[in-house]
Amino acid sequence: MYLDRAYSDDDVRKILATGIAPNATSEWPWLTTPAAGADALSPRRRGFRTVWGRITLETFESDISLAGYLAEDPFFDLGLLWGNGAAVGTNLSDLVCMHFVRIADLTISAAGWHWEEGDEAGRIFRVYATLRKSDDGQSRRLGRAIGSALLRAGIPELAEACSHTDYLAALRDFAELPTRPCPNQAG
Repeated sequence: MYLDRAYSDDDVRKILATGIAPNATSEWPWLTTPAAGADALSPRRRGFRTVWGRITLETFESDISLAGYLAEDPFFDLGLLWGNGAAVGTNLSDLVCMHFVRIADLTISAAGWHWEEGDEAGRIFRVYATLRKSDDGQSRRLGRAIGSALLRAGIPELAEACSHTDYLAALRDFAELPTRPCPNQAG
């Protein structure tokens, strides 16, 4: 039985290496996820807290998905930073996601995971797969892949690097920058 506490990236790797099938995840703690709005219900999901946020699990029949979320997701007003008045910015999670996908894509895809696009607050990844019945090898392979990708990426260090002013200022010429409109500002 796993405790509801913050696990290190190496602990996460070890937990995921046991597999992501229902028999391997049944002892994961239940987490209440943040609600989308003030009146929204906060669903509970199997998962665990990490030093950088949380990982949640969703299952439906043979389909399974894992998602990772940052605990802190500041918004950076890039127009203010760049001094050009552009009414765009980006969340830390958007930047971490962009780099995590580049670092982890080969490992994740080769194991059989598929990336799911989305714009959920704080989310740095969401992957899904279909589990074959009675295939513990597949379950462990999927778990090992995501665990090693998270460890290799070093999410806390990646988030720290993406928060530095010099990095954010240098993004001005980056064509693939994930941006959002600044709240309460005209474009």
